[in-house]
Amino acid sequence: MKKTLVLWGLLCLTVTFAVCSNQQLSESYSATTLNFNKQWQFYRSDNIAETVTKNFDISSIEATAWVQVELPHTTRIEPKVTTDQWQGLAWYKKSFTAEPKWRGKKAFLRFEAAMNKAEVWVNNKKMISHHGGYLPFVIDISSVLSFDQPNEVVVKLDNRDSLVTGPKPLNRLDFNMYGGLYRNVSLTIKNQLHITDEMFADKVASGGVYASFPRVSSKEAEIAVKTHIKNDSKESQQFKVLQQLFFKDTKVLEQTSKALSLAAGQDTEVLQSLLVATPKLWSTSEPNLYRLVTHVVGEAQVVDKKQTRLGIRRFEITKDGFKLNGKDMFLRGVNRHQEYPYIGYALSDNAQYRDAVKIKAAGFDFVRLSHYPQSPAFMDAADELGLLVLNDILGWQYYSDSQAFRQHVIKTCRDMIRRDRSHPAVLAWECSLNESRMPEEFIDKLNAAVHEECPSDQCFSAGWKDYGYDIYVQARQHRLKHARHKKGKKKNKKQGKNKSKQPSNKPYIVSEYGDWEYHAMNAGLNQDNWSDLKAADRSSRQLLSSGEKRLLQQAANIQESHNDNFNSRAFADGYWVMFDYNRGFSADLESSGIMSIDRLPKYGYFFFQSQRDASEVSEKYQSGPMIFIASEWQQGSDLNVRIFSNCDQVELFLNGKSLGMQKPDQNGNSNNLAHPPFTFNLDKFEQGELKALGYIDGKVTAHHHIATPEAQFKIELEIDESGKPIQAGVNDTVFVYARIVDKNGNVIPVSGEEISFAVEGDISVVNSNSVKTEAGIASVLIRVGNSLTGTVIKAQSQILSQQSIKINSK
Repeated sequence: MKKTLVLWGLLCLTVTFAVCSNQQLSESYSATTLNFNKQWQFYRSDNIAETVTKNFDISSIEATAWVQVELPHTTRIEPKVTTDQWQGLAWYKKSFTAEPKWRGKKAFLRFEAAMNKAEVWVNNKKMISHHGGYLPFVIDISSVLSFDQPNEVVVKLDNRDSLVTGPKPLNRLDFNMYGGLYRNVSLTIKNQLHITDEMFADKVASGGVYASFPRVSSKEAEIAVKTHIKNDSKESQQFKVLQQLFFKDTKVLEQTSKALSLAAGQDTEVLQSLLVATPKLWSTSEPNLYRLVTHVVGEAQVVDKKQTRLGIRRFEITKDGFKLNGKDMFLRGVNRHQEYPYIGYALSDNAQYRDAVKIKAAGFDFVRLSHYPQSPAFMDAADELGLLVLNDILGWQYYSDSQAFRQHVIKTCRDMIRRDRSHPAVLAWECSLNESRMPEEFIDKLNAAVHEECPSDQCFSAGWKDYGYDIYVQARQHRLKHARHKKGKKKNKKQGKNKSKQPSNKPYIVSEYGDWEYHAMNAGLNQDNWSDLKAADRSSRQLLSSGEKRLLQQAANIQESHNDNFNSRAFADGYWVMFDYNRGFSADLESSGIMSIDRLPKYGYFFFQSQRDASEVSEKYQSGPMIFIASEWQQGSDLNVRIFSNCDQVELFLNGKSLGMQKPDQNGNSNNLAHPPFTFNLDKFEQGELKALGYIDGKVTAHHHIATPEAQFKIELEIDESGKPIQAGVNDTVFVYARIVDKNGNVIPVSGEEISFAVEGDISVVNSNSVKTEAGIASVLIRVGNSLTGTVIKAQSQILSQQSIKINSK
C-alpha cells in the first residue's frame, strides 16, 4: 500500500491538467450527509452501583427511565453558579432505518464531540472506545448496517476525571468539563470510491481535502490542493478529480486531473495546483471566503463531492511583529470559555455564532480558545467575521509521564489540526499544556507534530514555554520585566521595580492579562495608587451586579494592563476573559469577564469597543464610531465621569448645558492606547441627564445619554439574536432579557428584583421561571422547539404589569 501511495503521489505531481469548460456532469450520485441529532433516548446514571459495574446491561434500565432528547445535549441542567457539576456515566441510544439505496455503499457515523470517554455500539457490536471530549471521531458502520430491521446506536459516556486525557481533577480545576453529546452527530453515506474523512483517514497532512497556499499576493495566489481518495470496492476504479473554485456564486476557475486508476482496497493522494488571478484576500476587516468544490468523476458521473471553504491570506510573524497580507497589525484579543449557563457546553450552532459576533463587536480581532478545541460552528463564525483564533488543545496544570497520556496529547494535537486546517481564521496551533511542566523532549514532539500536519510556511506552533515553539505565549502575571515592542515608547516609572524573566527573542503573544495580576496583586504597575482599597475592590473579578464603582475598577485594570502590553514586543494580547464562567474548584463564578455569563456587557466591554478604529464598519456586528458614558449617574456616582469613545473629541452635556469639549486622556495608563478614554471632572452631582457627543473631523458621529433613574415604570423585553435569527428545529438556545425601566426608558440598575417569566408555543425556559435582576436586567435562556408559530415570552414582577414579546419566524 505504501508503494502504491508513493507511485500515485509521483504520478499526480507530473500530470498535466486541463480546464473542463462547460463540462456536463451527472449530480445523481447517492453520497449524502444526514443530520443525526434528533430522536435520541437518554439515561443518566445517578446510581453508584451502575457506575462501578463493569458490564452493566442497559437492557435492565426501565423503559420509562429513558428520556427523549435532541442534540446538542448536556447530561444535566446545572444552576447558574455550579458548585457540584455532575460527573458519571450516561447512555444515549438511537434507532434508525437504513434506506434501500444505501446497499453497497459506505456508511460513516461522525461525532463532533462526546465528553469525555465514549464507547459506541452499533447493533450490539462494539465499534470504538474513544478518549477526549473536544474533537471528532468517526466510525465505519458499513459492515454492521442492517436493511432487514431497525438499527440501534448505543453510546456510553464517562466524564469523570481521567489520567489519560487530563487535566487536573474537577475539584481542583479552574473551569468545568460538562458531560453529554454536546455537539452534532452526522451519518454520511458514500460510494465505495470516495473522498475520505480527514479524521477517519488518520494520515499525516492528508485525509479529505487539504488546501494550502504556497504563494499569496494581491496579484496572484496559488492553492495547492491534496485530495485523499479511497477505493473500498473489490475492483479497480478509473476516475478524474475536478476542482471548482467559487467566490460567492461566481465560478472563478475549474481544473480537472488526467484520468487515474486506483486498485481495489487502495488509497491515493491527488495533487493539484490552482492559480487565482487578483484574489480577494481574507482579512480581519474583509473576511472574503471562497468555496472549493472537489468532485470525484467516473465516466462523466460524479461519485463523490466535498465542499471546502477557504480564505486566501498570508501571515508574516517575526520577533518584530505581525503582518496580515503585508499590513502591520497589532491583534487585540480575548480568551473564551465555551460555557453557557445551565446547559454547559451544549450550545446550538447559532449560539456559537452569537458568541463570535459579541467578541467581534467588542472590538477584538483575535480570540484564544482557552483551554481546548472549540466548536466547528464557532470556527466557521470566526472565518465569516474576520476573527483570528489561537487554537488550543486541552491542557491546564497537569502533565503525566505515562505513555497513554503522552500519546493522547500528541494525537489530540494532530486531530485538532486535521479538523481545522482549512480555516483561514487559525493564527497558530497552541499544542501546549497550559501552565504545565512539560519536558523539553515532549515539547519537541508536539512542535514536530504541528509542522508534520501542516508542512507550510503559514503554519505556526505556539506554547506557554519559552522553548521549542514558533511563538511564545505568556500571561502578563508571568511577565514583570518587559521586552521592548518599539523604540520610542516611554517606560512607566513604576515598572522598573518589577523583575522577571525576559521573554526570548521570538514572536510573542501576551496570552492572558488583566485578571490574575489584580486578583493576586502581584503584577500591577500602579497598585500603590489603590493602597486604601480592599482586595475585592481592586480586583477585575466583578459581577454585573457589583455596581458602578467596582465595574469602573475592572475597566481601570483593563486599561492599565492593556496599555502596558504595548511596552512589550507582543504582536497580540488576550484579555482574561470574555464571558464569566464556572470553575470546578470554586463555589462562585470567575467574574473577570467583560460580559456576564448571560452575555450582558460590563464597562470593560465598551473600553475595548472604543479601541477599534471608527473607520471599520460592518453589517455583521456593531462597529463604526462609538461612545459610552461609564456611569449610573445617581447619588454616589463617581464625579470623574469616564467616557469610552473612538472619536477624536467628546463633548459632555449635563441637563442640556455643555460642560466643554475634551480630547482623550494622556497619562501613564493610556499613552499607548489606540483611543484613550475621556474624563470629565464634575464638581457635584446634579440629578438629570448626561449626554455625550463624539466628533470626528468636527462632525458628530456618535452619541450616548444616560439619566438619573426614576421610579420603576415597566418591563422591556429583548431577544438576543446577535446577528443570527432564532431557528426552529435545531435545538436553538437564545437569551431573553427583561429590563426594568423608568417612564423615560432608562434602565434602573437595581439588583435582586424578582421577575417571573412565562412562555407560549413550542419553546421552554431552560432555567427557573423566576429570576432576579442584575443591574436592572433579568435573564432567561430559552430553548426553541420545532416551530416558532405562536411563540410568546412574557415577564412581570410583583409591582410591574406583564409585558410580552413574540418570536418571529425568519
